[in-house]
Amino acid sequence: MSHTHIGQEDWPCIGRMLRVGHPFKEIARTIGKDPSAAGRHVKEYGGRDGYDVCEVCRRKRMKRIAAMESIRVIKGVLLCFTLNYETPIFC
Repeated sequence: MSHTHIGQEDWPCIGRMLRVGHPFKEIARTIGKDPSAAGRHVKEYGGRDGYDVCEVCRRKRMKRIAAMESIRVIKGVLLCFTLNYETPIFC
């Protein structure tokens, strides 16, 4: 069993197997992940009844966008700090 994160290529398989009613242990064996990792992933994204692949994709994309925005802010602050250090009058 691989103890890594559940990847995007695994989401559709998880969704199909949940709809059919397979247990987490069987889902994990199919995708080659640890059963607890599969269970945590499903629980985080709606549970057994509310798991939706499109929603998982949307939420992951929103997390990436939020992370990129925070990096932009940090870069902007660092840039302003650098400009302040070199020319304190203009920033």
